[in-house]
Amino acid sequence: MRRIRLIGTFREFHLIAFAVLGLLAPISVAVADDGVFAETTRVAREQGNTGLAAVLMQNGIVRSEEYLGLAIVEESVPVSAQTRFQVMSVTKAFVGAALIKSASAGVVDLDVPIQAYLPDYPRPESGEITLRNLAAHTAGIPHLGHPGRRAVYVEHYSDASSALAEFRELPLLHNPGEAYEYSSSGYNLIAAVLEAAHGKPFQEVLRELVLTPLELDDTAVGDVLRPTRNLARSYSFVDIWTYQPLEVLQQVPTWDFSYNPGGGNLITTARDLAKFGDAFTAPGFFTEAELALIFARISPELSPWSFGWFVNEDGDGNATINISGATPGVQAALIVDPRNRISMAVLSNCWGKGSGGGDLVVGAPRRDLEAWLRARQ
Repeated sequence: MRRIRLIGTFREFHLIAFAVLGLLAPISVAVADDGVFAETTRVAREQGNTGLAAVLMQNGIVRSEEYLGLAIVEESVPVSAQTRFQVMSVTKAFVGAALIKSASAGVVDLDVPIQAYLPDYPRPESGEITLRNLAAHTAGIPHLGHPGRRAVYVEHYSDASSALAEFRELPLLHNPGEAYEYSSSGYNLIAAVLEAAHGKPFQEVLRELVLTPLELDDTAVGDVLRPTRNLARSYSFVDIWTYQPLEVLQQVPTWDFSYNPGGGNLITTARDLAKFGDAFTAPGFFTEAELALIFARISPELSPWSFGWFVNEDGDGNATINISGATPGVQAALIVDPRNRISMAVLSNCWGKGSGGGDLVVGAPRRDLEAWLRARQ
């Protein structure tokens, strides 16, 4: 495990705030560089991301962690192990865990129409919407894209059921089960079903089924109406509406993501996220039967998804799962390799220059993981 050492005088910290914002060269946290995240940190520096946190766990033990740059640029607050980041669509893996646990306990049935739990939700003209095709993104529920969401960023929803108002009257993109269309709204619908089935707010369902048992004390559903300890602010070298590159750093507004409770409203630390991923590496929190569901695609002929995860198989049939999340000023990723009992989390509070391809949270962590494994063969 890497030891963290604060360096620099007050004057040096002060100078950081007036350096070329977004560049990771003037970092305020130093760690011994063991090279595990060489590719991830290289990409972060080249893109000029303001802050980065990365953790690799194996067999439940932190093998390496990296904290670079600033969580709050204008106040020179460094990224640390305690820094909490928004993770957007990584939320879906937590929702999938709560769904699997609820199905195993007999609280929900994955294959009945969702009207069994939400009787007032509109029925499709043909077919039925089930929790299983919602999880696989094959229900036809429209996804609300970022530029079209301007109005919802100022609305606050106290529970998942009320957030359904944002899409419940929209026509389906296709009949349920006929095609794959990525949809955060579908996972918001899962959250509302869990809320109705358990008879309590989704936040409480998630806490009781997942967060508390796994001791994820720094993970929570985001709430912009409450002060949030150690929360990073978001920044971008990409215009937040046009996606055009910028030469100067832009601070991303504080948006209310309560419209997206199941699709992208979680906050967490890199350590908590890696710890969550570790729960999928071997039976323990999950049973063997539950893990078998998670590591198999729900509709392999249509969708790459299981319950909250993309599922990938190598030529030998070994499966890994991963999930990433992004919105202007947010990049997040979690990779789980059960064969090697590895969980890797990468979080950033910035869209750096040239970050549109997602290499920081898709390609670079994979390359680092492969290099780390090769070095141990």
